[in-house]
Amino acid sequence: MARRSWPVFVAFLLLYGLGCARTVQGGDAGEFMTLSALGGVAHPPGYPLFTLLLRVTGLLPVANVPWKASFASALLAAGALTALHRALVLATDRPVAAWAGVLALGLSTPFWRYATVAEVFSGGALTAALLLLVATRIERGWRGPVASGVLGLVVALGIANHHTVVLLWPLAVYAFVRSVPSWRAAPGCFTSCALAQLSGLLPYLLLLRPGGGWRWGDTDRLDGLVHHVLRADYGTFSLALEDAGTLWWQHPLFWLRGLPEQLVVVFLGLALIGVLAAWRSPQRGLWLAVTGTALFSGPLFMSGFNVPASGLGLVVSTRFQILPDVFVCALAGLGCAHLLPRFRPMGLVVGLTGLAALALHWPLGSHARWTVLDDYLRNTLDQVEPEALVIGAGDNMAFGLLYLQQVEGLRPDVVFIHPKMMGYAWYRAQVEAQHPGFAPLDREASIPDLVRTNLDLRPIYVDFEHAGRATLKDRIPPTYPEGGVLMRVSRPDLGLPPPEWVEDEMSDAAAGYLWRTELPSRAHYELTWEGRAVDQYAQAWRTLAAGYGPGEAARRCESRAAGFSPFSEAQ
Repeated sequence: MARRSWPVFVAFLLLYGLGCARTVQGGDAGEFMTLSALGGVAHPPGYPLFTLLLRVTGLLPVANVPWKASFASALLAAGALTALHRALVLATDRPVAAWAGVLALGLSTPFWRYATVAEVFSGGALTAALLLLVATRIERGWRGPVASGVLGLVVALGIANHHTVVLLWPLAVYAFVRSVPSWRAAPGCFTSCALAQLSGLLPYLLLLRPGGGWRWGDTDRLDGLVHHVLRADYGTFSLALEDAGTLWWQHPLFWLRGLPEQLVVVFLGLALIGVLAAWRSPQRGLWLAVTGTALFSGPLFMSGFNVPASGLGLVVSTRFQILPDVFVCALAGLGCAHLLPRFRPMGLVVGLTGLAALALHWPLGSHARWTVLDDYLRNTLDQVEPEALVIGAGDNMAFGLLYLQQVEGLRPDVVFIHPKMMGYAWYRAQVEAQHPGFAPLDREASIPDLVRTNLDLRPIYVDFEHAGRATLKDRIPPTYPEGGVLMRVSRPDLGLPPPEWVEDEMSDAAAGYLWRTELPSRAHYELTWEGRAVDQYAQAWRTLAAGYGPGEAARRCESRAAGFSPFSEAQ
């Protein structure tokens, strides 16, 4: 029983299923939840396999759309842990060591968090674990074209889920070389691997299909599909459209500094022992390839991140820690196997450490009660006036409102515009199709253009990021916080209302907020998308405090801001 891997799948699928999100979440989750319900094409590179799985889980006759979309991630995560368990059983012949690796990964905060929300990163972990499993079987004597073909298929299907799988090349190359039994067999093995890789990439052709509730890009044409798959607008491995000027060492250091807490110190210690044990292992080549893959997909890849090494940038980069964590936890299994003959209570230590990780990481891992972003977006739609134009940026608002408007049908009269996307013809076409009465967008349109064109036609709101930009303040009419959620653009003939009126209006609005949950800790604020949501409430009150100027009224507003976002001062 201890050697069997199916209990791993059942146990962790139950754990993650109980923690799956019930409401719209931040990052890309809103987009994937929309695709689960309505179909379509996700942001580059399109993630066709994950989108297909979303459509399948979307057919489940249980729960709501957010849960069913998040359950797709739970399935992939449980599958990844099952493959890791099997690989470690084969590699070490120690079931306790296999469980050490599984518990280290499955209960780590980044892995657990993205196993309970609709995101693609659990699929990358599944690819990494399957690659390790295939490589282990090859190391144990599996050779020939079939082994090479299976290896190529795993890698290609992984790329059809997320392109960062190419970072696993050290282990993939090692496994392929070992799969070739002789020089005479090399052409057959190479051909088998190549054909399998081509077939594994075929899911990208699914993006050519027309239809769907949300389609990013022009993937209904072959040239548009290639453009989309290569992430040409971003730069293939860039995380943002603009470079934040981050120093190369900042994100790798963030990952390394977080490992003791994310994996629990005991499991991290086993991983370090595993690195040393790799040199003495009979399978030294395999484990050195595993170590090299952890380094390449971890610190070497992270050194090129172009998002800030603070605030939202760290939330973005944390998602990419999952891939190297798979191999770090595999090394933890090797370290445990190395200690078992020398320390008999090792099984007890592994079990107790797993229980500690379960208790410590449950609050950050489970999304079942995370409603902060959903509450903010619903409050926003509740506060803006009919036929409003909302100008904002960021995945939280763009994808969250996409889900609430298109899937749940909330406030379809509100027009949301992401300024950085107005240059895309496909985006302008979708906005105009969704809002037929909206003034046509122009490729060269800017925020001042949008405001000038629509100011006499509809109420206009701007998010705090744009309202605070010095380059915009002199180019659009003055703004003031309204409803405590966004900045209202004032009409020139009316001017700004007095701060006292704004404060009364914001207080009345706050009394009617949907407010089901709060961020329980600083870690939730710093490492989750929800921290950005509570900042919006706080920013509204801080803006009002600045409008008052020094004095008792400003201090009162600052106190209200701290009540909404008590951890924001830590940033």
